[in-house]
Amino acid sequence: MRITNGMMINNSLANINVNKLNVDKWSTQQSTGKKIQKPSDDPIIAVRALRFRSQLTELTQYLDKNIPDAESWMNVTEDALTGVSDLMQSMQKYLDQAANDTYNEKNRKDIAETLQQYKEQIFQDANADYAGRRVFAGFKTDTDMTFRTDTEQRYDITENITMDSIDTVTKIKNLVSVDTVTNIPLTDNPDMHEVYRIRLSYEKLSSGTCQITDSQGNPPAGITIKRVTADAQGVYKDENGNVIQDIYSPTNNDAYFLADTGELILSENAHQNLLTAMNNETLSVTYTKENFEKNDLRPEQYFDCVSYEADGTTKKNKYSNTVQDILYTVNFNQKLKVNTEGKNVFTHNIVRDVDELLNNVEAAQAAQSKVDAIKNMMKEQKYAGDTDQKNLQSMLEAAEKELALADDIMQKSFERGITKFQGHQKVVDAAVADVGSRTKRLELNKERLGSQETVYEELKSSNEDINLPETIIRLAAASMVYDASLSATSKIITKSLLDYL
Repeated sequence: MRITNGMMINNSLANINVNKLNVDKWSTQQSTGKKIQKPSDDPIIAVRALRFRSQLTELTQYLDKNIPDAESWMNVTEDALTGVSDLMQSMQKYLDQAANDTYNEKNRKDIAETLQQYKEQIFQDANADYAGRRVFAGFKTDTDMTFRTDTEQRYDITENITMDSIDTVTKIKNLVSVDTVTNIPLTDNPDMHEVYRIRLSYEKLSSGTCQITDSQGNPPAGITIKRVTADAQGVYKDENGNVIQDIYSPTNNDAYFLADTGELILSENAHQNLLTAMNNETLSVTYTKENFEKNDLRPEQYFDCVSYEADGTTKKNKYSNTVQDILYTVNFNQKLKVNTEGKNVFTHNIVRDVDELLNNVEAAQAAQSKVDAIKNMMKEQKYAGDTDQKNLQSMLEAAEKELALADDIMQKSFERGITKFQGHQKVVDAAVADVGSRTKRLELNKERLGSQETVYEELKSSNEDINLPETIIRLAAASMVYDASLSATSKIITKSLLDYL
């Protein structure tokens, strides 16, 4: 085969171009630090690079955004709950002091007022927020747990009731009146009796209807609810205007709805019929509440309810009492609950228990005032007659008995309060423990993701990045080959036809 100069030149130029491409390849890798510049350079490396980069992007989302946000949310929650737990402990100390026999009505009233201040602080903590989002409000993160100011907002509230909703309380019947001087026989002296009641979540309710219904909206059999309200003179009457002598002693199948105290007082028959109904059905009680005060709990955070416009008749919003877990994705296919629902911690029972203590103190003080008033009346000239003195003496004996009963109820209410607030604190402490366990789980995910990020960074680097010393050696070798090809070609090109002739 005859080899011409043209063939030699073409082959030399082709080889030079190959060597030049090799020099360009290794010099580009050295300058960029990457094995490939475009997918076509090596499709396998390109596919792996996309996969590793996608994984790292997701890891970065978890580590730099989701997990820090979740940590901050739960830290705010834990701090608030820990503060509430400390307040509960302080309240129990005061309750223990008030349960002491040596304390009088004034001492106990001071303690009850202190407990009121603690209660308000607890529900201020219920409005804790993180970055403008209320941490205890479930999905309604733009809404406080309590009312910030007094409001005339109206709500129709539906509250579920269970066996635990029915409690037994001690009340005093045949209270003494000092408005008129009259003989009070021993049979009409004040006395204590136990009554069954359902304490609703709010007091000072609208004097409208109150209904107990089952899941189909039907009232349970054998219970007749009668609305009982006090007139301007403090006389209690039912909706037909009939005077109720003792609001804590309903008869037959009656249940008295006391709108001012937010209680349903059950007769023996009504109590038994209600228990029977509860064995077969889930029951709920519906009532109306308006004119909320500052720091009152908002119904929409706790119950199925309907709010109304300012006119009080046009429906505004309907709310449902559902589970409202806020979930953050904190790992691949892993979600973590970051919120604690305030309705499970900041309950109405805390409010009602403190208010009931204060009511019992005020009842004892009112009884003491009656005793003092009767003693002063006995010193007045207009009651100097034997008949008036005899009547006042019977009144004094009855008032002193009422005072003794009121003092006993007050003291025992503080004793029971210790147990109640121990229960409230257990709920709070359980919530703190729950937040702590979720925080620990978050920390474990954070550590695991940090390790995964390191692994994927190494895999990504191994897949994409060059081995610099090896690349430098290859570039030097390619450069030597390229220079040698240029030198060899220059010798071939210098030969001409005359050299052969």
